[in-house]
Amino acid sequence: NFEQIVTLEMENTSKNNTRNTYLDTNPNLGLVYYRLRNVYEDGSHNYTETESVHFGFESNNSEVNVYPTNPAKDNINVEWKTNNVVNIVVHDITGKVVNYYGNINSHYYKANVSELQTGIYILRLFDRKNNTQIGVRKFYKE
Repeated sequence: NFEQIVTLEMENTSKNNTRNTYLDTNPNLGLVYYRLRNVYEDGSHNYTETESVHFGFESNNSEVNVYPTNPAKDNINVEWKTNNVVNIVVHDITGKVVNYYGNINSHYYKANVSELQTGIYILRLFDRKNNTQIGVRKFYKE
């Protein structure tokens, strides 16, 4: 079952209009399915193909804090409790790595995200020594 998350007025309601965009700024974590219902001037409608997007990853430790997350503008603050040297990896929603901060030997890091496009990102924190994931957090960049 689908849940309606927004209703938008289309600039062109003819059947030739094939481009629609909307940014879900508060998606559920996990696998999320999207589709659009297009309603045309003549009253007819159709549905687009269903698309799936995976938001977030399973975290084996909830001892990571990231702020601000909704929205982040120029910087995000990352705090964790482990004493190990860590690497921070930031992915966009397609899974592409967009930022990497390595060999951090403290419990805090201020990450510059000013160059990122507006959108949703996933931050993953890894133990540098054995490359195990320490934690995962989602944030929205304005």
